[in-house]
Amino acid sequence: MMPFMDTEDPIEWELSFQVEHRTYITDRSILIDQRYVFLDPLPPDGAAKTSSEARDTMLQKVNELLSLPVQERFSYRELARNASGHYCFLGQVHLNPKYIRFLLQRVPEGRLFFATTGESSTPLHLYSTSEHIGLLMPVRMPPGETDEELELLAQAGDAMAQYRIAQAAFIKAHQSPKHVPAALKWYAAAAAQGHAKAVLALGGIYCRGKFVERDFVKGLALLDHAIELGCREAVRMRALVIKSMSPGQFRNVSSQLAAVQMRNS
Repeated sequence: MMPFMDTEDPIEWELSFQVEHRTYITDRSILIDQRYVFLDPLPPDGAAKTSSEARDTMLQKVNELLSLPVQERFSYRELARNASGHYCFLGQVHLNPKYIRFLLQRVPEGRLFFATTGESSTPLHLYSTSEHIGLLMPVRMPPGETDEELELLAQAGDAMAQYRIAQAAFIKAHQSPKHVPAALKWYAAAAAQGHAKAVLALGGIYCRGKFVERDFVKGLALLDHAIELGCREAVRMRALVIKSMSPGQFRNVSSQLAAVQMRNS
């Protein structure tokens, strides 16, 4: 099965672990049973690539997190949004939308459940109906950082703030197209400063034709730039985009891309 191509804000898988006859993969924010990822090849074995002492420590930590007991009163809650439209748990804990998009591609919304140990520093447990499938770290806004302060930082040229505002606008654009200009504006602003994930996100948007006219030449040029900036996920995305083209499309786009690269050299 071909892996799902999340061109909006893809996950960069880093490590895999064998735990009780199951293989989990992680990017250090989500840990999930690899059967729900369709990733081939798997990322490096997190235990095998370290020293014996570090291996034992990492496996112990993963096992501890997976075995943490959930509080019954916080168990098996369905996916929800708060008043601002953000995915959340119990109305207060924000969930990163890129992981929710990833999960909903694999688990129908009515079968996706969450549970917590009740501790703010521990991840949420993920379930497909009653089957435990992994863990997800929640997102909490840094103390004192409001939407207004984030806007001020972005206006002052802070690339991370620009990227975060772009992400929020892009999510809202799925509900109303009026947010598309803001998403593109702030992604472009962050990308102009060399923010690799903003460059990656823009490349994905143009390759997919999401809210804009599909432009493989522009999209692939952006992905190439993201690769130059060290974004490993752009390599995988570029390969998937090319695989999705017809032979005629590929020849035409390759010719145009080469011409663009010559003009810019």
